[in-house]
Amino acid sequence: MSKRDDITWEVRSDDVFPLANEAHAYWSGYFTSRPSLKRQVRFASNFLNAARQMEVITGITAAEVDTPTTRPSPPVGTSWTDSMEGAIGVATHHDGMSGTERQDVSNDYSQRISEGHFEVEAGVALALKKLTGIKGEIGHCNCNAAGNCLNMSMCAYTTGVDEFTVIAWNPLGQNSTSWLRVPVTGAAWSVTDLATDTAVPSQAIAIDNRTHQLPLLYINKFGKTAQEIVEEETALGNKASHVLTFEAPLPPVGYSTFSVKKTSVDASVVAVAADATSGVATPSTVSNGVYVVTLDHVKGSITSVKNIASGAETALNLTWGWCEYSTPPRASQSIPHCSVVVLLISILHIASLCGQT
Repeated sequence: MSKRDDITWEVRSDDVFPLANEAHAYWSGYFTSRPSLKRQVRFASNFLNAARQMEVITGITAAEVDTPTTRPSPPVGTSWTDSMEGAIGVATHHDGMSGTERQDVSNDYSQRISEGHFEVEAGVALALKKLTGIKGEIGHCNCNAAGNCLNMSMCAYTTGVDEFTVIAWNPLGQNSTSWLRVPVTGAAWSVTDLATDTAVPSQAIAIDNRTHQLPLLYINKFGKTAQEIVEEETALGNKASHVLTFEAPLPPVGYSTFSVKKTSVDASVVAVAADATSGVATPSTVSNGVYVVTLDHVKGSITSVKNIASGAETALNLTWGWCEYSTPPRASQSIPHCSVVVLLISILHIASLCGQT
């Protein structure tokens, strides 16, 4: 086929998704299905990219790392990043993290990525020790070792201590600013950028009860006595009380270090107390330089969004809704066609808010 064939192609202006191939069957769930695997692949890919950079810059070898990933088949190479790369490559298949595979296959993807993570963590630790000259141990907060599950607000290296140092690597080719969060014990902390010896704004947010219950879900209570269950809960329970969040300026393809120390006064508590003494619940605002968001602390919600450049402002209302099973349901159907809970966002004049910059 060539241009000389003078063929006129159909022009489509509609969207092929969600695609329906039979009654009550829509190809749309894979955009949101298996969110845990999607998150794991995304975070692991970012970590792998940073690890490759450190591997090249420092010259750390797999023999030095000496933490080989057990992979009976297939062989994936000689680098300490190869096993994790292979696992991520398989998981990003269109039937992988899209969610159309069987559950046992999805579990295998997660396990192989996690196994490769161990070796990469060991390599990154050696690379950072070589770059920084640190002689002591460098640990990671992730979800591959007991007590180090950052997505459950757990980290053995930062919990139950009064002082520690955070090293953050920026894999981008330009200056970047990232929000770092680490689980801690206590609400009063100070953060210092060691490169500039300046204080970094930070906030400690209390961990909710539901998050504290997450690690306890992994306890196998079958056949255990009440005392044994209590001992398991004590061993696996999250010892952190807050998550410390701070903004970290990072250099291109490099790292920054931050000193974190426990203090006697929580600055955020002092600020809230000052507002309370006035007897007036004053809304506060946050901004990224493009938009200003107004927060109502009494209702615990966002009330408005303003475009700084255009001056356009609109009210923002968040409400909760839901959808039911299709009628009649398919014989093989076990979940609704749409999410059980849907966040509905009502935004007035959103076109004028986002269109004028």
